[in-house]
Amino acid sequence: MNSEKLAKILSVLLGLHFWFPAFLIIGLLKSGLSNTSIFILAPILFLLQIVIPIAYIHISLHFKKISAWDMPKKEERIFFLSMSMIAYLFSMIIIYLFGNQLLFNLWLIVFILLTAIIVTTYFWQISLHTALNTAGSIIVNFLFNWSVPWLYLSVPIIFWARFKLKRHNTTQLLAGSIISGAITLGMLKP
Repeated sequence: MNSEKLAKILSVLLGLHFWFPAFLIIGLLKSGLSNTSIFILAPILFLLQIVIPIAYIHISLHFKKISAWDMPKKEERIFFLSMSMIAYLFSMIIIYLFGNQLLFNLWLIVFILLTAIIVTTYFWQISLHTALNTAGSIIVNFLFNWSVPWLYLSVPIIFWARFKLKRHNTTQLLAGSIISGAITLGMLKP
């Protein structure tokens, strides 16, 4: 297997198709919710956080509204990120009503992170992949009492993959990690 093919595979494996479901499942199971709360929240959040964003990508590809699943052009990202932010806002309302403070705080972190990424994207394209892997690694480690440090290896791996595919330059890759890492760490309360 050549390095470009490996980079494409890693980009898919460490992209939103992995992180959105992982964040949802781990967030629900590790936030101390009752079984009843999980039963109420899981289908609603699954629809808002996974089905709608991933369906948008596949439908947009079919109708040629985006050029690739990873939306390499910054103009293609604005609607997707805005839609994701609205979905997170609705999710936060549902979590406020049926969840707990920890889960609400985790969703608030992602909502603020999405806001920062949208604002940045209007002016400059940063790597959503490095942002996802950085924030995801930090949040999962937080939820597992900082016991899965190997997860941070996803950040340099996705950095290499996105650079190899020429989707981003080094500054855009670093900006994705730095912005998401600073926001996530700054908002987490031990």
